[in-house]
Amino acid sequence: MATRNYVPRANGEGSIGTKKKHWGSAFFDKLVVKTLEVAGVRCNLEENGYICFGPLFGGFVMQWGVKDASVGWLQDEKGAYIDIPYNIAQTTLVRPIAVHYGGNADNLLSIIAGWHANEATVMRFRRVNIKGTQAYGSLQWISFGKE
Repeated sequence: MATRNYVPRANGEGSIGTKKKHWGSAFFDKLVVKTLEVAGVRCNLEENGYICFGPLFGGFVMQWGVKDASVGWLQDEKGAYIDIPYNIAQTTLVRPIAVHYGGNADNLLSIIAGWHANEATVMRFRRVNIKGTQAYGSLQWISFGKE
């Protein structure tokens, strides 16, 4: 065929490329990655992750995470609390939001974002037992801020 010198054949005659050679999608994948790099966008899309939108978007940072709610609680004069490190440090903090997932009808608790000494690297959550004394399930959080 006329295109044989320009486009390598795939597994079957008449198709363009092979299963491993996605010519068009590879170009656009590289283009998107390069565009995001130039804009300063960085991300870690794991269970405990973040997206830094870079200077083009005012340094906006969105972070999220999951923590086992049954361990790691400390006690002070205000009650039970847990300090969770941010996935990436930020300079301006919009208070984090937390949700407790799990539990049962005999052990209900509420998680409240609290103020603390080092807002750039660590956030503090306080636990309020509504019913019962046990804490289990997971603490799921999200935070919005700036680098």
